[in-house]
Formats: sequence, structure tokens, C-alpha cells
Amino acid sequence: MSVDGGRTRGGEEVRLLTAAGLAAAAIDLDREQEEMGGMPKSAGRSGASHPMTVNETVIALIRPKPDLDLVAGEPAEAVAAAQAAVDAPEGIGTITSYVTEVALPVKDTWKNPAIGSAAPTSS
Repeated sequence: MSVDGGRTRGGEEVRLLTAAGLAAAAIDLDREQEEMGGMPKSAGRSGASHPMTVNETVIALIRPKPDLDLVAGEPAEAVAAAQAAVDAPEGIGTITSYVTEVALPVKDTWKNPAIGSAAPTSS
């Protein structure tokens, strides 16, 4: 479902979804498989620090609430941090508020697209 994508400059492990992983994620996210994009190339080797920072920023903005039952029995500091997150004000939007990819309409083929379809341009 995923493959090793290397490590970021900061040392975080990067995992890439395979075609099967993207298909499974599409089911979990209730999206069409065509909307899931493709497997990025060489993300870990080039650093991938920007996408990781974007992920952390979006998570901070939406402020998902932790499940306090999952931290039961953990050290008091962990329980207190989880409780503080639960008590914090709601975040800004949902994860879908930060989507940066859109599905483009495509009819016929990439080499011979129909009128109105996305097509590569030469510069």
C-alpha cells in the first residue's frame, strides 16, 4: 500500500502511496480514484520539507480534537496536553478546505483532447 520515499532534510520518514494505497485512500475519503492523483517521484530524495510543512500547518489550522480515551493511562503531561487541545477553540475549516488539487475534465485522449478538456501547452 505504501513504499519508502526516503527522508526529508529534517529526518522525517516519507511514505508514498502506491496505486493500491491511493485506491484504498479514495474509498476512505469517499472520492473517485481519478481524484487521488498519482505517486510523487523522488519526494524524499529532494527533501520534501515543503509538503511536510504544509501538512503540519493544515493540521494546526483545523485543530483536530484528540480522543481522550486513547491517552488514558499515559503520563499526566500527555493527558493534560490532550485535554488542552480538546478545550481549545475550534480550528479554521476542515481538511477539505485546504485541497490544492482539482480534477480536470478530460475527454478523448491527452494527445487528442476534446474541446474544453485540459491539454498540455507548449511554451
